[in-house]
This record gives sequence, C-alpha cells and structure tokens, in this order.
Amino acid sequence: MQNMTVEEAEEYLLSEDLVTGNISETYHDSFEEGIIIETSPVSGAEVERGGTVDMLVSLGEEPYTMTDYTGEMYEEVEAELEAAGFTNIDSEGQYSDQAPGTILDQDVAAGEELYPDGSPITFTVSDGVEPIPITNYTGTPLEAARTELESQGFIVNVTTEVYSNEVEEGAIVSQDPSYGDFLPGSQINVIVSLGEEPPNETTYQISLNIPYPEEDTADKPSSSSSEDKEASKADSDPEPVEAEIFIGDKDNDIKEVSETIEITEDTNHTISLILLEEEAGQYRVEVDGEEVISETVNTSKYWHWLCCLYIMVKYIRIGGMKMASLKRDKGLDNTLKLMKQGYLYTKNQRDATV
Repeated sequence: MQNMTVEEAEEYLLSEDLVTGNISETYHDSFEEGIIIETSPVSGAEVERGGTVDMLVSLGEEPYTMTDYTGEMYEEVEAELEAAGFTNIDSEGQYSDQAPGTILDQDVAAGEELYPDGSPITFTVSDGVEPIPITNYTGTPLEAARTELESQGFIVNVTTEVYSNEVEEGAIVSQDPSYGDFLPGSQINVIVSLGEEPPNETTYQISLNIPYPEEDTADKPSSSSSEDKEASKADSDPEPVEAEIFIGDKDNDIKEVSETIEITEDTNHTISLILLEEEAGQYRVEVDGEEVISETVNTSKYWHWLCCLYIMVKYIRIGGMKMASLKRDKGLDNTLKLMKQGYLYTKNQRDATV
C-alpha cells in the first residue's frame, strides 16, 4: 500500500476483509502530503482476514518556522536560510544609527511557517548613518558656520588664519571639503580671515644732539680781572635744564610730550619712531621752553637719501685713489655695506638707525 492515499488504502483493506488500524503522520521530503510511507505489518506480509493494518502517512515536506532575525547581520542570516533551502531572499536598505548590514525588519513574522522552495523573504537592512550634504561656508563668520556644522555632527578644525582683502575678519576664507555628502563626525577644515593686512611698520632710531642753552652774560657785571673770571667759572656748575621731546608716529601724538630729560651740556640722545608704510612722522625738542630741533621723517625720503649717499661714496675718487684701494679699506667697505642696507629694518625683523 506504499504510495497509496489513505482513501485508496482503506478501499483496498476493505476489499481484502482487513481493518484499518492506527493512522500516524510524519513529515517526509520524499512523499507528498497524504501518501502512505509505510504500513504495519509491512507490505507483502500475510495477514489473517479481519486483521488490522496500521499506516504511516506523509505530511509532506516539513515547513520552516521563521525566526526573529532583527538585530542580526544580514549576510549571516542569508547564508543560514540558503542552507535551509531558501532561494528567494532579498533586502532593502535603510539609513539608521545601527551598524551597516544590521537587519532592522523582516516581512515574514517570527513563528510563521513557510516552505523554503519558492517562498520569498525580504529583510530591511541598515545602510548606517545617512551622509549629510556639506554647505560651503566661505565668507560666513566662523562662529555661525561652526554652530551649524557642529549641530550636524561635524568637527570644525581651523587650520590657519590669513590676511584677506576680500573676506572680513573672522569669516571663512576657504573650506575643505566644501561640497559632497559626509558622515557626521567627519572633520571640516577651514581657513579664517584676519581681515586686511596691516601696512608694514618701520622703526627709525634717530640720534639727536640736544644743545645746552648758552648763558646770557649781557646783564652780568664784568669781572675786574682774568683771575676773577677763572675763579667764578670754576666755582659755578651748569644748571640742569629740562629738554622735552615730542614725537609724532604710529604710537605717539606730536602735541604731547613723549619724553623729558635733564641736560647740563650739549647731549646726544636717541629716539625711536615707528612709521607705517607710506606715512611720515615728526619729532621736536624744546629746551627750557624753547624749540631747538624740529624735523619730519618720511620713509621714501630717507631711503632715497641713503641710496644717493651710498652711490656717491661708492664712486667718488679721493686724491686720485683707485676704487680698488677704497674697497680694500675695511672701514669704508663696512660703511658702504651699512649704507646699502639702508639701516631700514621692518618691525618684525630688525630695528634701524638713521
């Protein structure tokens, strides 16, 4: 009776005056559902009339009970299902905060039975965090750009600051990357403007010879003898007088006293002027309330004067001396070299003496 249906087997047993016994069922890949797998007694055995015959009937292929695969990696689950005989497995991507490849959802619920052959299964799989399009913030104030970028999860890194005549101070000159889609946590490098580059500064060291006022002898009685004059001169020391120095430059107002010194004789004194490029400065000295020195300093004027002096000294011939002998004179050679340098040094490199 193997390969018969239960109905066919019952008709046969009835025709042979046999009785249908217990009918049990089991899954079997080789027998379709409802087909008898085997009997007891087995086929071919002799059975007395009125005897009982038990049957084991196939339930067909055993179905697959679906598992909850959410949270597992898609590649591993796909391999498992393929091993179980599934051939129609598909996936759909979706951005999430889960690691790429993680199963977020499945269209066949856990516990549902299905047959591997031909049964489709679709999983929703994480593509990871969604990339964010980068905005180009060139020309935008740094803090405004930083706030927006950091709110999207980006890291803002100021690589350097540069002077710019086109971009205002504190705004972004350039950005890298400046376009494209990037994941939160990516670093955005920016260069920030320092504003317009300030003009160059030049420091002038100027040596002054401040004269001591001459003594007025018109109202003094004349001494009776040369001996009396010598004695009077020896006994009297020069009275100290105030010399007020006024400077007009980048940091000082010519109307205000910059420095006050006391002198008792003609005095050498050095002052410093800091001038911006293409700007002039001035200085003035008053001794005992009387102006004794007043000059204006111009960068281009001084440089032109020094260059002319250098050329004049270099090419002048003194008493028929040859230039070769002049060059061998170390003192003159050093003088020429200093003149050529001009003694004009920028503030950031070196000070100068004029």
